[in-house]
Amino acid sequence: MTPEPKPTPTEVWVVPGNENDLAPQPEFHDDRPGYGVTACRLDDITQKTTDQTATCGWFRLVPRAEPPKHAPSVSAEEVYAGCQLDPPSCQIEHIEWIPTIMRQRGWVVGARLMDRWFAGKANTDKSFNPDFDSVTMKWLLGFSPPKEAYDAAIRDDVWISANARKEIVKFLKKHDKFKSHRTYFDEFGEPPEHRHEGHIQRHPFSMPKLDQLDADNWDDYVAYIARSNLYFIIGGFVEPSAKVNGNYNVTINKIGIYIRDNYDFNDDPDPLFYEPDTQPLGYWKYPGYAGRNEKKGCEDNNKIFRAWREKHGKGGDFYVYSDLNIIRTLRAIAFDKEDLK
Repeated sequence: MTPEPKPTPTEVWVVPGNENDLAPQPEFHDDRPGYGVTACRLDDITQKTTDQTATCGWFRLVPRAEPPKHAPSVSAEEVYAGCQLDPPSCQIEHIEWIPTIMRQRGWVVGARLMDRWFAGKANTDKSFNPDFDSVTMKWLLGFSPPKEAYDAAIRDDVWISANARKEIVKFLKKHDKFKSHRTYFDEFGEPPEHRHEGHIQRHPFSMPKLDQLDADNWDDYVAYIARSNLYFIIGGFVEPSAKVNGNYNVTINKIGIYIRDNYDFNDDPDPLFYEPDTQPLGYWKYPGYAGRNEKKGCEDNNKIFRAWREKHGKGGDFYVYSDLNIIRTLRAIAFDKEDLK
């Protein structure tokens, strides 16, 4: 009997496993397909990248299962039968063909996430079934809006801005790090939902409005995301000042940058973002059209997706967490007694 082939890891982050790891730690990356994201201590890395049964830090390495591709409930011929009428009349189920259209265009990330939404039970609690595997920072930074926001955030040191410093104090107080001796903080190895609670800064980015895009020259980024935020977490240590009693020095030696996005079809109350009352999502038609030409496809918007959910009892909103981009640094910040109040 031929044994079943063993999956191989896709991306393994190696981060310090506890607060006593002082030396800078290199990250380990494995880009082969098969596994999801995990976190490991350096002394746990031996054979972890090839052993399907191994455990690594707090997480078990398991093969990443691809979500099932959504199977449209109505044929393309039926849903698009009224598309060429004047005015067009498309069945609401035409949106079920969008993931297929995305794949025809090579928009794998957008298709994967929409498949996940269609597969979920009708739900608006985005914390119920978060996605950790679909979006990587490497993929995201291949597109101009997030890359420009990322570069600006790094250039402007947003992670140590005045607002960020306030959040740093809140974070360190919450974890009781202001003591009479040196203490360490590092939540890079925690599950994404947990480490998100400790983010100390966010930086927004968005795509242009649809009417500002090239009519038919869309990409996977446009297919997936309208606007989101880069989030920042930090690692390092805290020690009391040797000069002034009650003051503290915080040394940051690591920055983690990621996105958490809301995958839903809710409408933003900001009228400047879109008009008149729901976000337009362009015109789509199987086998491969997506763009702004109303004569080439059926109109889509957030209201249509919400109506589909109400009709079919499916369509689950969820959070999307990317992996982490980790930047090594060495930055000391002084906090006085007033800062700590």
